Amino acid sequence: MSLHRHLVVALLLSLVALGFFVFPFRQPVWDAAVYWGAGKFLLSGGTASLWEPLRPPVLPVVFGLFWLSGLPPLLVFIVLGLALILGFWLLVFDLGKLMGIGDRTSLLLAALSPLLVLSAPRGLSEVPSMVLALLSFWLFAKSRYFFSGIVAAMAFLTKFPMGIVIVGLFVGALSGKNRLKTIFAQSCGFALPVVIFLGVNHFVYGSAFLPFIEGNEVIAESGIWLYLQGPFFYLVEALKENVLLLLFPVGAALAFWRRDRIGVALTVTGLLSLAYFTSIDHKEIRFMVLFLPMCAIVAAQGAQFCIVRLRPHRYVLMFIALVVICQVIYGVRSYSYYDAPLDRDLMAADSGYSVDGVVLVSNPRPALWCDARLDLLYYPIYDAEVSDHHLGDLPSFNGVIISDCDLVCPPEDDVCGKAKQRLLDAMPLSFKESATVKSGGCVWHYFKDRGTSGS
Repeated sequence: MSLHRHLVVALLLSLVALGFFVFPFRQPVWDAAVYWGAGKFLLSGGTASLWEPLRPPVLPVVFGLFWLSGLPPLLVFIVLGLALILGFWLLVFDLGKLMGIGDRTSLLLAALSPLLVLSAPRGLSEVPSMVLALLSFWLFAKSRYFFSGIVAAMAFLTKFPMGIVIVGLFVGALSGKNRLKTIFAQSCGFALPVVIFLGVNHFVYGSAFLPFIEGNEVIAESGIWLYLQGPFFYLVEALKENVLLLLFPVGAALAFWRRDRIGVALTVTGLLSLAYFTSIDHKEIRFMVLFLPMCAIVAAQGAQFCIVRLRPHRYVLMFIALVVICQVIYGVRSYSYYDAPLDRDLMAADSGYSVDGVVLVSNPRPALWCDARLDLLYYPIYDAEVSDHHLGDLPSFNGVIISDCDLVCPPEDDVCGKAKQRLLDAMPLSFKESATVKSGGCVWHYFKDRGTSGS
C-alpha cells in the first residue's frame, strides 16, 4: 500500500472513529483540565490557573501554546485527537510493513480500538504518549537511534510510565547488529531531555525526583478504593477490546525466533507495561492505551502467520472480521456512557466567574474556562489535615469554587468527613455565594470575597 493510500485510509478511519464519539461534545475530564490549566500557568509565568508538580511537562507546554493562540480547549482536544489517530494509523501501517506484515487486513483489524476513540479527543496524556512511543519504534526501525531515544524521552515526559519504552528499545537493539553503538546512541538521545527535566526540577523544587515521588503517592493513596480491580483486569478488558489479541503470544514468539528487533522491542514494551499497570492497585481502563497498540501490532504478525500456515476458509476469516468490528462498535457505545454531555451552564458559570486574586477550587475543571489563579484544595491528596489547613487559610482567598461531589473521603474515615463538613459550613460565613449550578447529580457553588466586584 502506497503512502498516499495509507494516508487516505488513516484519515477515513480517524474521521469515522471520532464521528462516533465527539459529537455531541463531551464534558472535559479531570486530567484534561489539569493539563490545560498547567499550560496556562506555564505560559502566563505563574499568574493564571493551576500547577501540579506531579504532572509530566510535554502536554502542558503544548496546551499552553494553544491557549496563547486563543483557541478554545474543546476544539484543541478534538483537532489534536484527530491528528493523533491519523498519526497512529500511519505508524501502525508503516511499522507493520517494516516488520514484514503483508496482510494489511490483519494489521487493520488487530489495531482497531474503541478505547483509542474514547481517549484521543479528550485532552488526556495516554494517546499522545503512545503515539510518541510508536514514533520512537519507527525511528529505531529506520536506524535513527539518537532521535529514537529523544522521542522515547518525549513519550516518557508525556506519561511517566512510558519510560518503559527505552527498555524495549534496548532489548530490541540486542537482537540486531552494532548493539553497543545502538544502545549508546539511544541512551544519549533519551538522556538529553530527561536530564534537562531533572535539572529544572532540582532548581524549582529542590528535588530532581519530586514529580515521581508525588505521583507515586497519589497513585497509591488518592481515592484508591475507587480503582481497585483484580489481577486479571487488564487481560479481560483487552480481550473485550479485540479478540485478535489472543494471537499476541504467537506474534511474540515469532519476533524472538526471527530476531526481529522491531517486534522484540514492541513485545517487551507491551509486556512490561502490562506487568507494571497490573502490579499497581490503581487500575483504569484508559491506561490500556499505553500497551494495547504494541500488543496489537505483534498480534497482527501472529494473525498473518496463522493465516499462511492454517489457510482457514474465507468465511471463517469474514466471521472473525465481523466479530472484531462488532466489538469495536459495542466498545465505542459502551465507553460513551461513562462520559456526560457537555454542560453548557457549568461552562458559562466558569467563564463568567471573575475574581481578582486567588481562588480555592475542589476540582480542576474551572481551569478550562476561568483565567484566575487557582489554589488546589484536593492536591496532592485530600484528607482531614489538608482540609483544616485550607479552613485556616480561607481569609487569604478571594473566591471559592467547590462541588459537593468532590473531596471524597475514605468510607471508614470519619475524621476526614467531619473536616470536610467544617470546611463546607465555613464557606457561606466567609464569602458571598454568587452562583449555584446543578450538573450530573452534583451542585457547584461559586463563592466570592464579599468585597469582590464583577459577575
